[in-house]
Amino acid sequence: SYFRNIIPEGSKLSPFAVLPFSMEVCSKYNMDLDTPHMDVIKRVNSKIYSTKLKDTLGIKNISKITSNCDELYEVGLEMLKLGSILIKDNFGVSGKGNILVTSQTMLERIIGYLRMQEKQGTRTEFILEPLLKKALDFSCQLYIDKEGKIKVLAVQKLLNNNFAYLGSFTADKEFLDHIEAKGYFRIINEVGEALYKDGYYGDVCIDSMVLQDGDIIPLVEINARKSMSLIKHNLGRHLSKLGIKGNMTYISIAGSKRMGFEEIIEKMQKSNLLFSTRCTSGILPLSANSMFINSYYNEKNYRGRLYFSIITDNEKETDIFIRKMKELLALLSFRILN
Repeated sequence: SYFRNIIPEGSKLSPFAVLPFSMEVCSKYNMDLDTPHMDVIKRVNSKIYSTKLKDTLGIKNISKITSNCDELYEVGLEMLKLGSILIKDNFGVSGKGNILVTSQTMLERIIGYLRMQEKQGTRTEFILEPLLKKALDFSCQLYIDKEGKIKVLAVQKLLNNNFAYLGSFTADKEFLDHIEAKGYFRIINEVGEALYKDGYYGDVCIDSMVLQDGDIIPLVEINARKSMSLIKHNLGRHLSKLGIKGNMTYISIAGSKRMGFEEIIEKMQKSNLLFSTRCTSGILPLSANSMFINSYYNEKNYRGRLYFSIITDNEKETDIFIRKMKELLALLSFRILN
């Protein structure tokens, strides 16, 4: 009843991602939630959807869909003749569910494990791709309104490690001009139109990449939700009003005790790490609960993340701030995981 009393009736929820029971939560707390049907959201977020969409739109498609162990083994063996491959889970997020396979022996071990699951009635469905020689990951944030109008909001270059998001920074004009000349934004608009035709509207993040030979892979996968890069973009718009800019990243930690986030802020301030409008550089924390949310389930052994923006114009200073922040967290008895 507390939250129902303090949330004005008709308030609109703008979630990072729509989850099962989001509508029920909004109904309980007098909030509106204007989103496509959950079945549509699940469908367009799947890697099978984005793989098939490449064929529909005539985009070069190196991905193969496999629906059982025999197909996975057959297609995997053929791809391994040309080099390492990736096995991707249909709904893997931020690199989770991606397996790098470098040999037939490794593939056979995976197939053996999956066969046991199939015998127990589990369905096997994966995407197979050759491991590409990548030079750069980047993403495009767009918004599709309820009438189908598509607006490209930003393009962010990404820092990834082992297929997982590490951070993002705004693409420069030279890069934007380059991908424009390659027809990138025309393809992005076609993807947006296809999403709307299939019943989706709202925030979208499209993952893309540049290969070492200069080729652009415009559609790696679709994230039909808000994204970390969208947060970075909106933060950048705010910081630009102050005449400054920042790059967003995070530190993963493991802890065995819970503490108030204000204690971390206080230590950052004393260590001259905390950004304020009185200085030109520093660390701007962006999250608190993401550090400690898991501690409520296992206080003695939990993991979390501190998301933050590094405010600086000096690339070398970025690395220094990250190192000093890790050192401070270590002094507070956190174990650094990345």
